[in-house]
Amino acid sequence: MTPEETIGQHLAAAGGHRLDVSALHGFLDLIQAESHAVEDYEIEIELPTLGRRVLLLNAQKIGGAPKPARELLVTVDDVTERKRAEIALKSANWQSERAKLGKSRFLSAASHGLRQPLQALSLTRGILAKKINDEEGLKLVARLNKTADAMSSMLNSLLDIDQLEAGMVRAEKINFPVDDVLEQLRIEFANDALLHGLLWRVVPCRLIIYSDPVLLQQIIRNLLSNAERYTDRGKILLGCRRRGDKLRIEVWDTGIGIPEEQFQTIFGEFHRLDNATGERGLGLGLAIVQRLADLGEFAAA
Repeated sequence: MTPEETIGQHLAAAGGHRLDVSALHGFLDLIQAESHAVEDYEIEIELPTLGRRVLLLNAQKIGGAPKPARELLVTVDDVTERKRAEIALKSANWQSERAKLGKSRFLSAASHGLRQPLQALSLTRGILAKKINDEEGLKLVARLNKTADAMSSMLNSLLDIDQLEAGMVRAEKINFPVDDVLEQLRIEFANDALLHGLLWRVVPCRLIIYSDPVLLQQIIRNLLSNAERYTDRGKILLGCRRRGDKLRIEVWDTGIGIPEEQFQTIFGEFHRLDNATGERGLGLGLAIVQRLADLGEFAAA
């Protein structure tokens, strides 16, 4: 609208009465009744050339004149495109949430369906290990064990990352002896270390810490699994160092190591080292470590 169409005109009559709609009259009635500013009053109008538009109206009193003679500054902003963008964003978010829900349901169903054959495979390989005596047969059973363990690890990683994305994991901190976690992991990894021919040592710690024992154990477990996967020979060590009022839990191994330029990228999802040898996972272990560390306010390094 040009100045000639608006100056000295009633707001509803401006621009050839294009704003003469009931919604605008409701706004005008409101600013006459109110003694304070009226902000972000939204109306919709139909314009001949532009179609349906969304307008945002604001009214601010000017000066201190009494109500009949007071002047008002009224601004009219066309926010149609912004509203459309907001609607598009809401639709995209809804589609994203729907996709996440579908993925979670799929993973849940896949987990239920895959765990049963994995359990059956575990029982079968245990029976075979007891019945086979020749060296070649035992090697095949060991390879079967390694494959089944890798499948189980991948499945668990997918489920872990899905639960973290869905916000289903919560940190619940308590006071507990850190050695309870260390001892559990010592027992858990003893047999695997023996099968891989690795020296496995856990240094006890008598300190009481305030943390989430479940999340902490899962973080260390993932680090140990990585150490085991990428260590062909030598040893793995789990221990603690006190740093002021903090406790630093460390995993050391004699594996292939991590290039310095990848210290940060290794925590990304599905990131795997190019120089990794042997069985490789999905590249989710350290991503899960990072997310759990953020969730429980641990420091992952």
